[in-house]
Amino acid sequence: MRIVLKELSKKLGTSKNIMYTLVGIVLAVVVITLTVFFMNRNKINVSSYIKVEYTGANNYAVANCVVDTDKLYKAMTGNVRDMEKLTMYEELAKSVSATVDSSNISNGQTVQVNVNYDDKKAQEAGIEFNNTTYEVKASGISAGTVISLFENVEVVFAGMSPEAYVKVTNKWTDDYLSTLEFTSDKNSQIAMGDVIRISCSADTEELGRHGYIVSQVYIDYTVDMLNSYAQAADIDKNVLNSLSVEAIDTITKQVEDTTFRMMYKASKDAAYLKDVNEESVSGIQLVNTYFLKRKNSSEGTVDNYIYMIYKAEVASPNNKMTVYFAFEYSQGYKTADGVFDIMHDKPENRYQCSNNINTLYSTVIGSKEELYNVLAVQ
Repeated sequence: MRIVLKELSKKLGTSKNIMYTLVGIVLAVVVITLTVFFMNRNKINVSSYIKVEYTGANNYAVANCVVDTDKLYKAMTGNVRDMEKLTMYEELAKSVSATVDSSNISNGQTVQVNVNYDDKKAQEAGIEFNNTTYEVKASGISAGTVISLFENVEVVFAGMSPEAYVKVTNKWTDDYLSTLEFTSDKNSQIAMGDVIRISCSADTEELGRHGYIVSQVYIDYTVDMLNSYAQAADIDKNVLNSLSVEAIDTITKQVEDTTFRMMYKASKDAAYLKDVNEESVSGIQLVNTYFLKRKNSSEGTVDNYIYMIYKAEVASPNNKMTVYFAFEYSQGYKTADGVFDIMHDKPENRYQCSNNINTLYSTVIGSKEELYNVLAVQ
């Protein structure tokens, strides 16, 4: 140092010149130091004020960037007291946001953070942000919760094959899972043996983003527990025998009912209204049984009928008549266990009668031949 000063004194001459030179050097150093300080103070590493958080399960997570606006604002203000400047810094800090474009993020994955801010406000405030695009390694992502998605989804098949329907009900109580929609690829006209797919409105990625891990978002059901409309081959003779016992008993009671005259009801001949209202019946026998099956499932509302035709001798003290009775039963069906049955309540309301079998047949069966195939049951 002494050598340097000696050299300077030789070159500068007087001690006064030396003093001026030293002062100049010191001032230059101060100016440079202050310039660097202020330049650096106006440059902010914005990444220091951004926290990247992750939601969802590992391999399905999404990133959410949280800007610490208050801390960033304080870093910009320092000891500034100028209200106008402080307002500029506040507005600038509030304009800062950050995003991560990647999705389905897993632990250890490198993701890029992109920082956005109001460039005009930054220029007005004299602030320059560094690291507006940078990379971080994802960490802390949950493994997620493994669930059986359909364990709380109720699927009920109801109605009669091949016109059954399905009802799907979401019974999850979880805030998110309870909002999911489950739909069937076929809602009606379902038949035994159909394979029905129930699907979730959310895919595996969406479920993963909410923290749930599932193996599949659909399930197939084979319809195997439905009642189905009967075919002729399904008819159980034991059921027909029971219907016959019931019908014969009904004929007897109806003929003996004194509130009307059966011979008048069968013939529509008013002369029988003058007869003594004391009728009896004998010789009741089953003449024929017919099974009617709908030709086209889209036509008509009744799939099938069974008609049982009986012949009986009705007599009063003054007259006698052969009367034919047609008992009607509809919608015969076979249960999922293969058992045949058919509705047969209120038998007194199930018959029509006539003293002419051809007229009776034409009325109850012939009138349906356009829509139904007619088969005589042996």
